[in-house]
Amino acid sequence: MPARAVYTGDGVTVNFPVPFVFFANTDGTKQIKVVLADVDGENETVLKENTDFTTTPAGEVNGTLTMLTAPAVGKKLTILYNIPIEQLTDYKEFGRLPSESIEAAVDKITALLKQIQEEIDRAVKVEISGNQTPQELHDEVYGKLDSATEIAASAIKAASEATSAADNATAAVESAEQTLV
Repeated sequence: MPARAVYTGDGVTVNFPVPFVFFANTDGTKQIKVVLADVDGENETVLKENTDFTTTPAGEVNGTLTMLTAPAVGKKLTILYNIPIEQLTDYKEFGRLPSESIEAAVDKITALLKQIQEEIDRAVKVEISGNQTPQELHDEVYGKLDSATEIAASAIKAASEATSAADNATAAVESAEQTLV
């Protein structure tokens, strides 16, 4: 079972399947995050339940998220878990172990693990046996990006200067030809 669903807006569709079972908060809102972004994933906006969307009740298999306004063409709608990491079930010593609450607790733990795995899958990782920290890798990648940007700018400037030099040389040849005529 997936931990998120991604849809592309068409300006018309408002109902979107939620392919995972989600839970409710104590205030009745759902433990999901809904994000609207450009189709390339840029300019993310976190949407608010009952302001931007509604959902079917928590705990239902194959629930539905209903947008109050259809996502525009060129927008990406992402629905994912947003489960707080907390333990709310309290079992009494020498008390009965009610199977329903145990099942609900295990379901929540499984969903939390899927939520965390989905985040890890989107993260930059370093080699298990490597000496580089994630921050060092991040700094290296962005340092190389900055360096590549500077080199590209220098290449563009050099190409422009070469074009100007070629134009000047052509003009000089044309002028020399006119002088010889």
